[in-house]
Amino acid sequence: MGTLFMRIIISVLMLAGSLMFALSSSNPLLVFPAAVCVSAGGVQLLVVNLQISNLFGRNKWIVMTIFCGCFDSSAWVFLVVKVLYENFGFQVQTSFFILAGSTFVFTLNTFVLLPKKGHIPWPLPPDYYTNQRSGKTLNIHEDETLHAYSNAIKDTEGKHHPKREDDEALEEPDPREAKKVENNEVSEYYNGACGNGLPNGVSGESADQDGNSTLASPSNPLSKDFPSLRACVMSPLFGLFYLWFSILQLDVLFFVSTLNPVLTKLADNDEQLVSSYTNALAFIQLGGILCAPFSGLIVSRNKRRHRCLNKDKEEERLEGRGPYSDQKDAALAYATCTTICLIFGVCGILPILEAQYATFVLSVMSRSFVYSLTASGTSLFFPMEYFGTLYGLLILLSAVFSLLQYPLFIITQRLLNDNDFWVKIGLLSASLLTYSLSIYVFLHARKKEKAWQCGDQTTNHRTGQRTLADNPL
Repeated sequence: MGTLFMRIIISVLMLAGSLMFALSSSNPLLVFPAAVCVSAGGVQLLVVNLQISNLFGRNKWIVMTIFCGCFDSSAWVFLVVKVLYENFGFQVQTSFFILAGSTFVFTLNTFVLLPKKGHIPWPLPPDYYTNQRSGKTLNIHEDETLHAYSNAIKDTEGKHHPKREDDEALEEPDPREAKKVENNEVSEYYNGACGNGLPNGVSGESADQDGNSTLASPSNPLSKDFPSLRACVMSPLFGLFYLWFSILQLDVLFFVSTLNPVLTKLADNDEQLVSSYTNALAFIQLGGILCAPFSGLIVSRNKRRHRCLNKDKEEERLEGRGPYSDQKDAALAYATCTTICLIFGVCGILPILEAQYATFVLSVMSRSFVYSLTASGTSLFFPMEYFGTLYGLLILLSAVFSLLQYPLFIITQRLLNDNDFWVKIGLLSASLLTYSLSIYVFLHARKKEKAWQCGDQTTNHRTGQRTLADNPL
């Protein structure tokens, strides 16, 4: 259907939801459909915007997590509405009318910035960008080779050389150096800010009409591991990924749902004190924008340049990266997220009012890591052509899993006399199970990487044999 169609649908949902919120004072029944419209539109807006990260190459995961952090921190808008109403007498209806008008802003940039048809591809094809100096499309030839996993380039002797950040500032070339500069710009496209860092790509060679070898667009080995959408959904990786996301999201949602009665109990029914704590939580949620990129930094930590002082070791490390290296690196990010959620769960059990500030900070960190790693993991573990479907399916299935909140509420109120201690202990125990994703991802990626390296060595050996056969002594 394309980006334009989806953004128009999103605009309609957000506009309808904001208007129904504004009119709900006279008809409270409008609150529920308004919440549904805003929630559905917000999630779809996130999914559509995540394709923009494809333009940032090796920084793709960081940009993707920033978008997720913005989505996670969006609740602070309601804090602004609340503060304007309580302190300045600004009508809530007026605030929602303003929010309804803001939908026209991101509708406008759909026509200006985003593709009208289709979506931004990943990996980016070689001709996606045009040369900013000459206005011509950059063509990829055999002398501009691509190393998709290490952000390195190869010279004519086949040696890897990590690209330096200061190499990006090229001087204006003279006509005699035009061809050389064009080649450098192509390398910048693949190895600089725009086109490197492909997590699962392999560079392939194809022949043109004259029989010359040219560099083709990177292919995705995950397409062989998951040839269909059914193969993705039925895989153990998707099952563990869904379990990880659903359990950790349930922890956060149960905390938010029970926050007001817990604060009321700890504050001895002091409504003003409870209001100050809820305002603090809403303000702290703005920090999700700052927390989310750290998960992307953890995932792409080994793609940074100059990690080793020894150039030989650095060259060896870059050459050793394969199509599953990013997945193996991501295992630490998911383990870190689980650890943060466990600490958050422990703090949430403490019956100390002042300790809730630490719980608020950890809740924001947990939410930002969970949502950002869910989005980045969907594009990292599975072929990109299934990203929208799989991510939407994860959101849908996790929403069904989140319905467990209601039986947990009933157990807390009727069986435990409004004491949620044992329920939180159960959720904390369930969170321990989410370490299984990190373990599985690491072992699975290591196994696949070893198989890939063996296959690569076999291919090189066969190539060498063909070379000796073609050029006998």
